[in-house]
Amino acid sequence: QGLLRAKYELLSAGYGKVTQYIKQMEEGRLACQPGLSAEESLEAVILKELSVIRDHAGKACLKELHPSNSPLIMALSGSKGSFINISQMIACVGQQAIS
Repeated sequence: QGLLRAKYELLSAGYGKVTQYIKQMEEGRLACQPGLSAEESLEAVILKELSVIRDHAGKACLKELHPSNSPLIMALSGSKGSFINISQMIACVGQQAIS
């Protein structure tokens, strides 16, 4: 229950921030990053925010999961997977950035 609640709170707060960024861009108040258009700046800000959400969801997993959770043991011991894999499998995958 604790993990589900933490995930819901993280996603709600993050989506609220993203909505604010979109509104700022529509109103012309979003600061453009050097060399980027308003739309590209918005995309960069949103990707950063979604990455933060994924990282915080992963930290919530580490806090809430039982110590005998198999994927958690594999990631923490370094035998297979990583912190990001845990957050993606259990909490949220997040936006995938493709270059």
